[in-house]
Formats: sequence, structure tokens, C-alpha cells
Amino acid sequence: MLFGAGIVSRKLEVRDCFPVATCYMSSRSLQFLLVCTLTLLTCADTAVKVSTKHGSITGFKYTTTQKKDVDVFLNIPFAKPPVGNLRLEKPEPIDNWGERDGTKFGFDCIPHFVNASVFPSNEDCLTLNVIRPTTTPPSDGFPVLFSIHGGGYEVGSASIYGYKGFADLYVQQDVIVVTTQYRIGFLGFLSLENDDEIIENLGLWDLALSLKFVHDNIKSFGGNPEKITVFGYSAGSAAAGQLSLSPHSRDYVYSAVEMSGSPFASWALGHRVPEASLELVKELGCEKNTKTCLKNKSVSEMHKAVLAVGFTREDLSLIKWGPTIDGDFFPAPPSELIKQGRPVPSLLGISNKDAGFFNLLGKSRYIHEYYPGVEGIRTFGPDSLDKYLERFIREKDFGPNRDRVMYDIKKYFIDSYDGVKDRGFYLDKLTQILNSLCFSSPAAEELSQKTAAGWPAYAYSFDHYNPVVFEGHDIPESARGSVHASEFAYIYNLPILGKFEMEDDEKIVQNLIVDLILAMTKTGKPTEYFIPAGDTNTYLSITPKPDFKPSFYGDEWNFWKRLNVTYGYDLISLPASPAVHMKLHEEL
Repeated sequence: MLFGAGIVSRKLEVRDCFPVATCYMSSRSLQFLLVCTLTLLTCADTAVKVSTKHGSITGFKYTTTQKKDVDVFLNIPFAKPPVGNLRLEKPEPIDNWGERDGTKFGFDCIPHFVNASVFPSNEDCLTLNVIRPTTTPPSDGFPVLFSIHGGGYEVGSASIYGYKGFADLYVQQDVIVVTTQYRIGFLGFLSLENDDEIIENLGLWDLALSLKFVHDNIKSFGGNPEKITVFGYSAGSAAAGQLSLSPHSRDYVYSAVEMSGSPFASWALGHRVPEASLELVKELGCEKNTKTCLKNKSVSEMHKAVLAVGFTREDLSLIKWGPTIDGDFFPAPPSELIKQGRPVPSLLGISNKDAGFFNLLGKSRYIHEYYPGVEGIRTFGPDSLDKYLERFIREKDFGPNRDRVMYDIKKYFIDSYDGVKDRGFYLDKLTQILNSLCFSSPAAEELSQKTAAGWPAYAYSFDHYNPVVFEGHDIPESARGSVHASEFAYIYNLPILGKFEMEDDEKIVQNLIVDLILAMTKTGKPTEYFIPAGDTNTYLSITPKPDFKPSFYGDEWNFWKRLNVTYGYDLISLPASPAVHMKLHEEL
């Protein structure tokens, strides 16, 4: 998901024969990340050309921080533009294009909210970008890191990450990096119960076709089609896991790196997506002949309808539009697909306080409403926490057991603590509950199921953060930690939560986590010393002094499992309540 940090303060510039660096900084929370480096070179004397099965693409050279040249190819189409009659349809393979300029990024895909675009967006957005070494490839080609952007399946783009960080950290280490676009929001993840014409998971179908395009064409760039590692952060992470599970894409996956986003999370397979989709359809007046009606609506009309019905969530589902179990891309739930599929080496993990990105720093407020506000942070206490729990623990899900469920949650997370229960304590408990339900417990479930099915599975917890992350935020020390996107400075060279020097402890942490990603890409194992999760769910605590520990967030995970057994409702997967199912079927 990555859910968002800031919006641009000025637009990207591209000038022939001049490198252009642009920094995007803002205190507002619109887009899912903040970009401080995006440089394009379009000088004629740096041009480089590659011929593919579909035509030639002209890119350019970029010199890395270690003075190594890499080749960059941007805006490569992998599918026909999903416009007109192809809107809301599965992506179709791209036709041959002859010669193509690959020196500028293409359009971003349309976000769910009108103001959420960082760069110009358009429905014609299904493109990918390739950054490759200029050295002679090995006989079987360079391994490939297939990077999927985050943004809660609703915002974000490949262009936001740029190419410099990938080039400096990975490509100069003899890895090809591919970054890709996919449809997001209501155009990528519309879902309606009892309407067979609406195709679900279009964004994932886009990713599957992009992955196939890379498999079929990466040899032209010097890559190894049998060594493609799917990689992402947040929603990009969950999508990477989903590609390794679906029978429509898993055969192209060599290994997976999933960072702070699991396909077992409720927001990654949302049972409440049809509710949001039905609201939008009704607001657009498209209850009859829905698909045809939606194809004839402008994006502007759709965005106005989103504004009318609301573009954020207040419950634990996090997002309005995202993947669903559709019987096609996902012919079965993830637990069954793990058993059915070929074991894919997987490195997965989270930040120890991922959720603090939302409820402490107030990011991604165009996706969900978890931030108490400046005054709410200053006065946060037991009553404040109760209000959040009342929002999350719905009567429609638990019926007469609702109060008892809330009692059990508070007993486990709050009453068991004997220390001082001050503002920092209650803020931290909100973070812990959200983090457990949305990040750590889904990841623990995935890790356990993959290990049980014989998958080579490895886990980590990112437990390091730089204090600059909390500058300007009135957050007590006891509530601080490694929030969502803390890793961006280390894995992308994008310090989206505050700039600091990458030296001493910071450099140790960066080298460690980048080496893990590189090793997975090259060998399918995160270095020789890394201990597999095994029966004890062993994981690596990533700090300047890393250490292996047992039971990856196991206590909290087991608490939620016991709660499910007792009350018959799973707060991790958030299945639709019977009342909601009945309502959707009646209204369609």
C-alpha cells in the first residue's frame, strides 16, 4: 500500500542536454511518497538503443554515484492503452511500435482521488521502465528486480521513484531493475457482487502482463528471464506476493521480496471493496448496464462521484478499492494457492511500527482517516483510544459480542501493562493495534503458511529509525519507532520522511538491507548466514547491530487467532458480514 507522504511543490522539468533534479516537499499528505530526486538526461550523445520483439527503444546513459554508467529506458508500453472500449477490460498485449523514444517517463495512472497525482496522469499509462548495467552480461543474463510501486492500490506510480536510486543501489551491482505501472483505484480494482461483466483485479492483470512482457523481452536488455524477482513496498509488496501466488503469473517469478505489505492483509484482499464500488456506481447513475455506462463516463465525472461518496475509509479495511478473491486471478484464497503453487523463495517483513505513519505522522489522509489531528495527538488518552476501537470493532460484524470483544482487546493490549499509562502509552497502543491487524499479523500468517508448505521463507523486522522522522511532530519518545516508509531512505535513496546523512549506523543499515534484496535477486536466498523462518518463525531484527530472534510477532498474531475462534469473526482478514452480503445482492 504505501499510503502517502507528501505532494509536489513544483512540477518535473525536462530539458534537453541538461540534468534536472527536482525535490518535492510538503507538510500536507496527498500522495503516497515524497520525491527528492528525479533526474532526466536527454542529450543526444548519451543515447543508447535496444531492439525488442515489438520494436526499438532509445534510452540514455546515467552515471551512478560510483562513477559507473548504466542505461535507462523509460516509457516502454507493455499493453494497449486501456481506453475507450478497453476501459475496465483485461489488458491486451501491445502491438509492434517501430521506433520509440524512451528518454522521458510516461503518464501516471489515474488515482482514485483527483488531487492525488504527483505527475500528469492519464488512462494511457501501462508502461514500464528498464535500468540496466552497461557491462557485458553473464552468459545467462543479469538477474532482474521487478519493482512494483505502492500507494494502497489507489495512488502512486513508477515515475515517483525515479531511476537514480535503483541505479545507484542495485544496477551498478549487476542487476537489471524494471519499474512498472498498473491501473489503480476505481479503474483498476472495481468489484461488484452479482455482476459478471465487471472484471475484478484489473491492476493485477496489468502487473501479470507486464511481468510476462519482461520475461519475453528482457533478453534484449541483457537480462535473464528465468531470474525475475518480484519486489515491492506496501501495496507493491502485497502485489509482489500476489504475483507469486496467482497461476496467471507465478511461473514467471524466481523469488519475492515483500516489504511492509502481505497478501494476507485485509486491505490486500478486500471483502469490503464491493460496498465502495456499489456506492460509486449508484452515484454515477450506472446501476443498469453498469459496464457500458461506466465506459461512457469521463474521468472527471468519476472523480466527482468519488468526492460525493467519500474517498477515505475510517475502518480497518484501509482502502476503498483494491484486490478481491475473484475466482480467476485468484481461483482460491492465498492459503490454498500456497499449497497449490511452486514454492517461491520469499523474504518478507515489516517495520516495527508501520502504522505510526498513519496515526502518528498523519500521512495518507486521502486514503483513510486514522490521524487524530495535532490537538488530538496532544491530548490523546484512554477515551481517545476507545473511540478508535468503537470505529474498528463493528456491531454488524460481532453483533451482541461487540462489547466483549473490545474488553478482550483492551485486556490484552492495555490492562496487562503495569507501567505508567500516559499519552505516549495510549498513542503507542493505537499504533500497535493497527500495526498488528494491518501489517505484522498478516505477515506472520503468510510466513507460517509458506513455511508449513515447504516454501523457502525468510523474515525480518525493520527496527531502526532516524529521529529526523519525527521532527515537527509532538510524539513522545515511548511511541516512536520505525514507521511505514522509514526504509525508503535506505532501499530507494528517497528520504521521504526527512533528510539525513547516510553514514555510520545509517550506512550499516542501508548496506544490510540492500544486500538482502540483491542476494534474493541473484540467488533466491538473503545471504548465506540468513536463518530460514522454520517452525519457530525466526526473523532478523534489522538495526546497526542485527540479531536473529524467534517468533515473528507471534504473541499478537496468536491473540487475534484466539479472538477469531472465540467470536467467529477474523479481524485480520475482515470477511464481509452476512448483513452486508445480503444488502449488496438486494441492491444489484
